[in-house]
Amino acid sequence: MGVNEKLKLSEPPSRTITAALKPAGLYLIFACLWILFSDGIARRLFAGPEQLQSILAWKEIPFVIITLALFWVWSRRLIRNVSELALSVQEKALNSCRCLSTIVELSPNVIFAKDLQGRYLIFNQKAAQVTGKHADAVLGQDDSFIFPADEIEHILSHDRQVIAENKTIVHEVTLTGADGAKRIFQATKGVLRDDSDNIVGIFGICYDITEQKHSEEELRKNEANFRSLFEENSSPMLLIDHATGEIIGANVAALAFYGYTEEQFLKLHIEDINPSSPQDIARALQRAASGERRARHTIHLLASGEMRDVELHATHINRNGRSFMLTIVHDITQRKKTERSLHESEARLRLALTASNQGWFDIDLKSGDITVSHEYLDIAGYARDEFLPSMEELLARAHPDDRNAVFSALLAGSKDGEPFSIEYRQRKKSGDYRWVRSIGRAVEWDAKGYASRLIGIKTDITERKELEEQIRQLAFFDPLTSLPNRRLLHDRLNRAMEASKRSGRYCAVMFSDMDNFKPLNDTHGHEVGDLLLIEAANRLASCVRAVDTVARFGGDEFVIMICELTADRNESIEQARAVAEKIRLALARPYILEAQDEYGSTRTIEHRCSASIGITLFIDHQTSFADILKEADLAMYAAKEAGRNMIRFHEEFR
Repeated sequence: MGVNEKLKLSEPPSRTITAALKPAGLYLIFACLWILFSDGIARRLFAGPEQLQSILAWKEIPFVIITLALFWVWSRRLIRNVSELALSVQEKALNSCRCLSTIVELSPNVIFAKDLQGRYLIFNQKAAQVTGKHADAVLGQDDSFIFPADEIEHILSHDRQVIAENKTIVHEVTLTGADGAKRIFQATKGVLRDDSDNIVGIFGICYDITEQKHSEEELRKNEANFRSLFEENSSPMLLIDHATGEIIGANVAALAFYGYTEEQFLKLHIEDINPSSPQDIARALQRAASGERRARHTIHLLASGEMRDVELHATHINRNGRSFMLTIVHDITQRKKTERSLHESEARLRLALTASNQGWFDIDLKSGDITVSHEYLDIAGYARDEFLPSMEELLARAHPDDRNAVFSALLAGSKDGEPFSIEYRQRKKSGDYRWVRSIGRAVEWDAKGYASRLIGIKTDITERKELEEQIRQLAFFDPLTSLPNRRLLHDRLNRAMEASKRSGRYCAVMFSDMDNFKPLNDTHGHEVGDLLLIEAANRLASCVRAVDTVARFGGDEFVIMICELTADRNESIEQARAVAEKIRLALARPYILEAQDEYGSTRTIEHRCSASIGITLFIDHQTSFADILKEADLAMYAAKEAGRNMIRFHEEFR
């Protein structure tokens, strides 16, 4: 029942009293009139004494009947009014209960009530959603039906406190939700009373503050992280008030760099360490406040009076509702000295490069434009008006196989500022490729610390490369047939052993010796014999794959190495036999040799010459280089003893 309804029932207003006195007044008037006039009326109507005596004796009966009729009418009306009033009160109370129930059910907070035994009397929709327990199942149950045992005692301790102290309390409680996750609630608990003001239970309203707690914890961690980053950073860092320019924070590195104590520093203004004009300082503060993060070069004044070149990186931050500028200070005094020194020596460098007949280049890394010397153009074979000065053209003139290496070298040099050196093939205007060596380094950086300019020299090293190739050929290749010699064969055989170890596949080595070769030398001379060896080398190379190796071992002996056969030994033997048979047939074809005699005339010589081939298989590092060749050599001699123009495996006679 609401407060208004209670007031209406409890107050006796004048109209209520009047309604009660009205029937009483009417009854009083009727009784008085009856008493005053009933005897007189009876005497006038009945003159006889006996009749009059009889009427006077029974005159009270009509009075009682009329009184009862009036009482019945008034009672019925009173009962009807009371019934209507009771129904109205009941309906209003019911509506009030429905309204309260709706509010409880639709509340975004957990609302509950429990009796003194801890059994739930009210359990709203939000409580059911949080716990995953339907209200119908919870009502009449205690906390053990809903929560884990380790949480129940914490809940009950506050329930007991509310009842014992007879007051409302507010506390925080952590509960396990329907999804198994822990949620934090701010709980308000108080006592429930009956009509006699006796405590019959407790009520509770719980507000989910999990996200609020997480936000508070995140703020605390962020603050701790900021303090850790600020205090422990090796670079000087300042915290400056945007509005006033006051220095309100300086880390340990800043105190060491500027030479102030913390107490002294916190009394300073930005103008005390920055000799720039107030207008420039105000503009810098404004740029930082607007979120601009461009690095700025300026000069700062130390406590000792020394001036240092610094690079400032400022960013806008908010802490505790206030706006600050966090500034990281980098001492670039030495770098500035180096830059000035480089600028001063640039003219001398250009002169030295010109005098040494080397070409220099100067690359603007921002635009990609390139400035080069006349000597550079001579190396490239271009005239000044024919040369396209761009990074794209520089890479386009590099050999396709070297282009990525050139780009990587330029990129590395522009990133770390270290000198780079690379040798690559560069296409001249004629289309020929020349070997060049480029050496360079970054000499200028932009405000963000990225290299913006790179200079270097370029030298034509083609002759040196050709000489190195000649030396390599002499060291690793047979000068007559251009086949690998023993040294290169040894290296490739070791690599084949490593590959065999990884793959688990067999490899084969064949030792081939030309049959009937000596008579050709004796009859027609060594020049003709050399022609046959060159032709034999070409035939051998055509019989194997690019991954295999054909080497001249000496005289008319050749060694063939077949790589990556199979993991099965017998299958590998058959594969090697097939290759050897192909070689035997190729070498057995007639040789048509054209040679010049001592008079300069050309003569054609036809010679038939077969080959005896010995084969051995190896896998991993089971045998040494010398043992493998020895086994193949023994197999080759077995082929010769069997009649020549034959193939023999070392496995067949060991």
